[in-house]
Amino acid sequence: MHAEIFYVIEILFMLFGILVSCQVFTNAIENLGHKLNLGHEFTGSVLAAVGTALPETLLPLVAIYLASQNVATAGAKHDIAIGAIIGAPFMLSTLALLLLGLSIIVHKKQREKAFAKSKHNINFLKISIPHLKRDLKYFLITFSFGIAVAVFEPLHRVAHFVAYGLILMYLIYLYETYNHTEEEIPDDEEDETEVPVLYLEKFTKTKIGTTIPTISLQTFIGIAGIIYFAEHFIHNVEHIAGVINLSPLILSLIISPIATELPEKVNTWLWSKDGKDTLAIGNVTGAMIFQSAIPCFIGIMFTPWNLDRLSIICASLAIISSLILYIKVSVTNRLGYKTLLITGSLYLVYLVLIFV
Repeated sequence: MHAEIFYVIEILFMLFGILVSCQVFTNAIENLGHKLNLGHEFTGSVLAAVGTALPETLLPLVAIYLASQNVATAGAKHDIAIGAIIGAPFMLSTLALLLLGLSIIVHKKQREKAFAKSKHNINFLKISIPHLKRDLKYFLITFSFGIAVAVFEPLHRVAHFVAYGLILMYLIYLYETYNHTEEEIPDDEEDETEVPVLYLEKFTKTKIGTTIPTISLQTFIGIAGIIYFAEHFIHNVEHIAGVINLSPLILSLIISPIATELPEKVNTWLWSKDGKDTLAIGNVTGAMIFQSAIPCFIGIMFTPWNLDRLSIICASLAIISSLILYIKVSVTNRLGYKTLLITGSLYLVYLVLIFV
């Protein structure tokens, strides 16, 4: 019993290490976007989304590498990789949106203050609807194709073509986002993407300068930290799954995304409180698209990509949640907390299905 408690504590420590490393990486990426004079929302939504999505991308990569080193335990490690890949977009399209809806309710006074000049209805997000619809459209297409490869037998033969198609879709999305963000972002949200001080400067308390080499060094430190902590996290999840007689896939679907998606959840909560709705929703949907393309590509190419019933349900709920949002904003041209709470509640449905 004491040994199991130790492993649980170690898992929590590794998750904390992943989160800290992720923050180090994201801070460097935001500074890089500012240094290269990239577009306002491109830096805030795309680069920040990619940065916060790094843990759930590297975690399956590390799991796949470890599987190649030990054939005897390859199955369990592939399950952990698939759980992280499927669970991440599901967690964002449900739990993260649930928290965003709750944030609107909890922080009414702060939002009233933030929107005092514009007299915006605080019960609705002040966002670019075209940008949100584009994000949801690309997510629905890429994630649906990624899941379809595992579900429908005829697509198995063209799985690799579909995988490369996911990469192409993401590149097209980046191109569209880069070329349309400036005309879509609300004028009174110009200060949303204020770039934080580079950690290497802030914590070393030296005037080393925010240059490309220093940003690159901090980026490397962040990536190295994520890989190190992810490797130890995978070993501990595999051990705990064996002790409590639970599938590593299910355990990974529950634990991994909650932790690795924490940066998006925290950022969404804080940005919504301050009335920075463009970033609050953009960081979530941007990460969803990244995860439906890059990690799914990794899963299709380097794992058996066999999904059990619960994994398919998990993926289906993510698609249903996003589809509800897409239809809602297309019909009403706005998005309020009630819709966010409804879509977010699908996460609770999944938890009930798992334990039942």
